[in-house]
Amino acid sequence: MGDADSLDQLVQAAVDAGIPAVHLVRDGDGVRILVRTVSGLAPVRSLTATGAWLDAAQALPNATRRADRVVIDLVHQESRAGGLAELGMPGAMRTAIERATLAPGGVILVASEDDVALTATMAAAVHAPGERHIVELCGDRADLDIAAQMDCDAILLRGGADRALLAAAFDHAQRGVRIVLGIDAPDVMAAIARLRAARVERHVIAFALRVAIAARREQGLCSACRRPAQAMGSESALLGVDPGTVIYRPVGCAACDGTGFAEPVTLFETVAVDPGLRRLLAEGGDVAILARHAFVGAPTLAGSARVLAREGRITVDAAIRIARAAGAAPVAAAAHPHLLMA
Repeated sequence: MGDADSLDQLVQAAVDAGIPAVHLVRDGDGVRILVRTVSGLAPVRSLTATGAWLDAAQALPNATRRADRVVIDLVHQESRAGGLAELGMPGAMRTAIERATLAPGGVILVASEDDVALTATMAAAVHAPGERHIVELCGDRADLDIAAQMDCDAILLRGGADRALLAAAFDHAQRGVRIVLGIDAPDVMAAIARLRAARVERHVIAFALRVAIAARREQGLCSACRRPAQAMGSESALLGVDPGTVIYRPVGCAACDGTGFAEPVTLFETVAVDPGLRRLLAEGGDVAILARHAFVGAPTLAGSARVLAREGRITVDAAIRIARAAGAAPVAAAAHPHLLMA
């Protein structure tokens, strides 16, 4: 099995190696990792995990927990070729989306100012094995009405400020058609604000919206040459970590042509619309109130950036830039599905 620095990477390495199941078992303050082989359960001694991995593993699809053991069933796990997993979305986020979109119809709202990230996330949101009838539209009400009658698995629609088109999309979503609506906006709350600015009725948004996703790409650090360093005081404050915490800086090597960087990394924030948020949307609650409810247990883009910086996936400067753009104040780090334990 290949190397792994995180739970998601462990699962992917196990899938690649054809391992049918991964066991995580609490052992004192740590967690033992075992994988199913032909001869029985074999320990993975090259990877250290902490107790937080048990909760993270429990949130993964096809994971079952009993007492201090979590078993991840990889035989029945949906193929990771394509979909949100392929884009790097953490398992806990994907699970929340899956649960919120079990019922037919509804709107999956996708926000990004990066056209590549927007296109990829919209497609990934409705990815599934087998042949599917996915229709992509761009701002034509007549085409939308026709497509809605053609037994589509989903309609991917780029939204603008056309109130009639947006209203029709939400109407079809309430009638059982799955609509993936892409909005040019920096984050989830900005996308909701733009729907309101287009005068889509608030109760329509409330009852048709199932999930909102924001995506943003940042240049990834080269894992072959990134250099660990201690965070400076200002960096520590903005990342929500103690001064001296180990972070990573770009260096440059043959693997990255001397740049210090690798392929872009996609950051996400996801909001599954629960009854409380649905009520706030229907009542026309302001964006600050919506955000306070939506992100109680879910990370914002700024939160995702902070964690990815601590993991050494992106630079500290990128995380700070994203936090400042979001107007994020320095906060203590909370449990997060991206979090990798050393």
